[in-house]
Amino acid sequence: MPAGITETDGMAYVGQKPWHNLGVKVEGSAMTAQQAIEAADMDWKVELHPIYSEVADIYGNVVHPQIEDKNAVVRMDTKEVLGVVGNKYQPVQNIECFDLFDAVVGTGEAKYNTVGTLNGGKRVWLLAKFDNTITLDNGEEIESYMLLSNSHDGGSSLTMQWCDIRVVCQNTFSMAMNSKNDLKRGLQRFKARHTSGIILKANEARQILMLQSEYQKILEEEINLLAQREWDMHDMKRLSYKLTNYDLSKPVEKFSGTPRENATKLTELFRFGTGNKGETAWDAYNAVTEFVSHYKGYGRSINSIGAVDEKTVNARMTNNWFGDGVNMRDLTWSILTADEDEKEEILSPYNLVV
Repeated sequence: MPAGITETDGMAYVGQKPWHNLGVKVEGSAMTAQQAIEAADMDWKVELHPIYSEVADIYGNVVHPQIEDKNAVVRMDTKEVLGVVGNKYQPVQNIECFDLFDAVVGTGEAKYNTVGTLNGGKRVWLLAKFDNTITLDNGEEIESYMLLSNSHDGGSSLTMQWCDIRVVCQNTFSMAMNSKNDLKRGLQRFKARHTSGIILKANEARQILMLQSEYQKILEEEINLLAQREWDMHDMKRLSYKLTNYDLSKPVEKFSGTPRENATKLTELFRFGTGNKGETAWDAYNAVTEFVSHYKGYGRSINSIGAVDEKTVNARMTNNWFGDGVNMRDLTWSILTADEDEKEEILSPYNLVV
């Protein structure tokens, strides 16, 4: 099974079936924390257990000395070891994630929309929808979500960040994290390491939501600017080669296989993707988000581009929210919002390719 949903993972949702077509439907317009925990099979805990090695002493006897400063994170219902962590690591149980989220957003401000686990429980996530909707100058609507992610393998911090979705095609996107705008950086993500007192950081996380209206204002302004900025097929081809890591030291005929097919799909979505006309930087950005959300393949298989089998969809969803898809969207946003000189500096090396 690829990185994604395994036999010991679960997922639940309300309303319209998510774009990844996975999960158990919960009736109603929103889930309570308890409903989400039960429907997604997340009502299990993790514990820290000491780790022992097996070695022979000077007399040839087998002994099991404890490994200092390390513990195993064990999922207690399956007894699976999810990760190895240091002594300062403090687990955050699944129910505690929901408690933290409730403490941050308050009753009624956000509704649990989709929840689940990945990689056998190594990662836990929940997506909550806010009532606030952005309507762009072109009439399109953007729905606002908050994505909470936690890991049980020591691989990442507990994070909360904005995750917006274009209604017309359910493309997931967000403003680039490497933005020069300090306010935007502060609005986007809250991180808390797994150490003592993590649950007490609700007040710090709440600062994100207190600035929600400011975040949406910035988002609306930047999207409208993208929708006004001209972007032609020449620009899109150069961007596609940049995003698919075309090796400039090789002739174009050597650019083959999955990268070339990905670049072709990106330029196709620029013109013919849902809601796109192939005319603006907003069309270019949505070509990328639609590709990452709905078309990105698994591994190096050309046949998996756009495939809807469970294996590929699992990998695509993980990549879209937590993997290279995030980096691809961030890089795209940075290029599309750069001034003309910066844009040309980045894309001009690909002039000879296209």
